[in-house]
Amino acid sequence: MSAQTHTPDAEGPALYSVRAARQRAGGLGNTLAYELMAQGKWVAVKICGRTFITADSLDAFIAALPPANLRTGLRKAAARAADIAAT
Repeated sequence: MSAQTHTPDAEGPALYSVRAARQRAGGLGNTLAYELMAQGKWVAVKICGRTFITADSLDAFIAALPPANLRTGLRKAAARAADIAAT
């Protein structure tokens, strides 16, 4: 993970609760969130017994996600159109 400088005033909070981090990352489940912490992909800190995720590690995780490979169904539609035209 690369070191980033986070400015709380300009970009939001420096720390996120686990719930807020899960929501910011697209609504991930609790189990996956704790697995990401265990893998070191999310840096967790404790304050008064509460667990928080650093904004820098959350930003790095989101930035490292691969682009989606979406399929629109156009091939199926084209194949059906070809089948219909052939009959």
